[in-house]
Amino acid sequence: MIRFAKPVTFSTVLSSLALVGACSDRPVTPVTRANNQEPTVVKQLDTPVAPPEGVKPTAGDKTHRSAGAVVSEVTFDKAQILNRTFLYGSDLQYSAVGDKDLELTLQAMAVGHWPARFRIIGDRLQLSADQSSQFESDINHPERLIHEFQVVRQDDQTVTVAITRASPTLAPTLDNSKAPKERASWVRSVNYVAQGNYLMIESSIEAADGSIAEFMESVFPRETLVAGADKVIFADAELEPMAERFRFLDAGSFFLPVPGEGRIKTKAANRFNTKPGQTIDWYVTSNIPDQYLPEVRMGIEGWNRYFQSMWKQDGMRFKGKLPTDVKIGDPRFNVVNWDSVAQAGAAYESQASDPETGLQSHSLIYLPLAWVNIGADYWKNGGLSEAGETAAARVAKAIEGREILGRKLKVACLEDAAQKISIEAAQKPDEFARELLKGVLLHEVGHALGLAHNFKGSLSWNADDSKTAFTTSIMDYNQYHIERAAFESVSSEKGPLLEYDRQILSVLYNGGKDVAATDAVLPTCNDDEADSFDDGVDPLCIRYDSGTDPLKQLVKTRALIEDADARLGATTSLPKALERAQAVLGDASTVTDIEVATKTLSKVSTLSTGLVNFYVSSGAQSLNYMTRANLKSLYVFKQDALPSEFSEDEMQKTALAGFQYIASLETLPEATRAALAKIQAAAQAWLIATPAYVGLTADKQAKVLESVTKSFGSLTGSVEAGLLSRLRGRVLGSILRHEGSPFAMIRNAEGTVDYEKAVLEILEKGIASPLKSGQARPFAERASLVPALKSFESLAEGKEAIERVQAVLRGEASAATSARARDQIRELMKALAAPGAKE
Repeated sequence: MIRFAKPVTFSTVLSSLALVGACSDRPVTPVTRANNQEPTVVKQLDTPVAPPEGVKPTAGDKTHRSAGAVVSEVTFDKAQILNRTFLYGSDLQYSAVGDKDLELTLQAMAVGHWPARFRIIGDRLQLSADQSSQFESDINHPERLIHEFQVVRQDDQTVTVAITRASPTLAPTLDNSKAPKERASWVRSVNYVAQGNYLMIESSIEAADGSIAEFMESVFPRETLVAGADKVIFADAELEPMAERFRFLDAGSFFLPVPGEGRIKTKAANRFNTKPGQTIDWYVTSNIPDQYLPEVRMGIEGWNRYFQSMWKQDGMRFKGKLPTDVKIGDPRFNVVNWDSVAQAGAAYESQASDPETGLQSHSLIYLPLAWVNIGADYWKNGGLSEAGETAAARVAKAIEGREILGRKLKVACLEDAAQKISIEAAQKPDEFARELLKGVLLHEVGHALGLAHNFKGSLSWNADDSKTAFTTSIMDYNQYHIERAAFESVSSEKGPLLEYDRQILSVLYNGGKDVAATDAVLPTCNDDEADSFDDGVDPLCIRYDSGTDPLKQLVKTRALIEDADARLGATTSLPKALERAQAVLGDASTVTDIEVATKTLSKVSTLSTGLVNFYVSSGAQSLNYMTRANLKSLYVFKQDALPSEFSEDEMQKTALAGFQYIASLETLPEATRAALAKIQAAAQAWLIATPAYVGLTADKQAKVLESVTKSFGSLTGSVEAGLLSRLRGRVLGSILRHEGSPFAMIRNAEGTVDYEKAVLEILEKGIASPLKSGQARPFAERASLVPALKSFESLAEGKEAIERVQAVLRGEASAATSARARDQIRELMKALAAPGAKE
């Protein structure tokens, strides 16, 4: 049997935020607001319960797993479970959940906790959440049944139940339809830990389509997590002034009673309930190769730079590989889940917290091996696959619509390895991998500590001033070639690294004692603000941008492919990079084997292709990404979005020029073309100078030389026909009309510039007109622009543009000389047609 052991006295408990409705035996204490006064919400226990210590189950723990049998009878002490608030949590461990077309499955995701209560109804023990905090009304709180256990036996003091199936609330995780269908449910293990009163259930659900999800369900007294906590820190500027200055992570909205205002909707900032002298301990799954353990340690303990500054003690500790008897989802353990599936190119962090205090039990970080391999794979193959969605987009799509207990699955961050491609990986792939591993872990652990993204951190960097930091926050998405130096050492002896992170950690973990009145208020914005098109855009809130002015960075990025002498920080131009690629050829006089010679030439060709892709299309530093990111400037700006030193007019003109440049880019700039021609000439000269070539017969020499000439000669043409077409499709197809943010119309000395009209003209031309050379645009490129043009169809001008394009397409279909071409044109016509309209 399993019993909840009787803990120390709970006579004094949370006096607020235990919003359990009419059945509560404890009143809800409202909070009071005053000017410049922070509301006190959670009171400290008179008899605090110490948080669990150590990492292994104690001798009093009972784990019911043995020889293929799972004992699922649990005996509860009625006095300890009735009329008392618990936290129910559920973590996704492993699964077949996802999308086969997306080639991924979800795993290692901490979903969160819900306040819940036990009650006995007849021969059932129910665990339910009354959800009072989820509704504005003070009387309406429809409860949600989490579990219903069959009572095996009971007396006045105890009740024994059988745990045989997963919570029915987990089914929506498998199926994101409105009516998920569960085919089977079972329990894999039941575990009780007396220290902290943790009941843990490993359960599984099979959906009607055969997909399976494995969970760790946990139940423990709420005071185990929140005992001794300081006041709640709200992620809400109405209740917490610091929420205006910083961006906190939260577990979602809930309603809180405020005198004179009724029940207001707010959010609590996520954080660990830890104090000086305590550490937040971390583990990594045992499948990680030992060679990467130092980087994992540094990525976690690198945050001690800040804790040492605040407390003169470490706050983070890496304890190595996860003990074999600990399972993913155990709420006592923070775990980095290492995945050896190389193609899973997105890392993410998720955390489980009490939604009404923000205090979290644990964090799970999913880290695939792709973060180690991505650089080497890119330069080995001359680029990334150009087809399909990014890894981060695939994960986001797989999560979409899935929920537990009415709460949508979410992760704090989806960071894509493909955005971190670096030239350094071509020469030193292992060094690049290790630095990148530290960098992504520093970022994800920052989320675990409660820090949301800050995409304005990079505004601190001046590429022409080596004294400026690349960002004020590791919670920005930073370009690797700019940020990499930060990961060379994360020793706490060097003190805090980045100023924004120093300040926000002080607020979350040290009462703001380290934030002086004279400290700079730094610019900040998070995902919601970066994605928002409501009432205008913030053109400086951009992921993976770099520099004090993202549009100036765009101009410099373009210069890198046009001007051989251009530089951007430490990054040289594409022509210079191609010139250095010739060094791969080496000393021709030492090559006596023609097979070695051809392999060397192949490496040079692959490297050249990778370099062109790198500067033009791949990763966050490319012309492709920087142009798309800065298209936000074509929309109306939010009021007061720009600091005084920025010119809205100049920003929008620069963004339009970048859009027009990509639309007209049909050949590589002359400087890049010339560099590619030099590589071809150098490759031919090198081959001819090798003993391997000299030793061939004349006819074999001619064949080998012809092959090399053809291979390198087609490089420029293939890039222009393929890469530039994809570039045009991606950039032009990324611009959409948004109801909340119209395109700008600026009046200046040159007259009125109508950006909506300019964008429409480019989209129409991109679908209906051939290239300047007279060649037809590739079908894929034209298809990429259709959704963008369709986004204007509610406007008269948009409808007219669509009709003109359709007329052109009908003419093309009539004149088509192949069935394939005609079908492709019909696909475009169908995609452009209004709903219900005939083709």
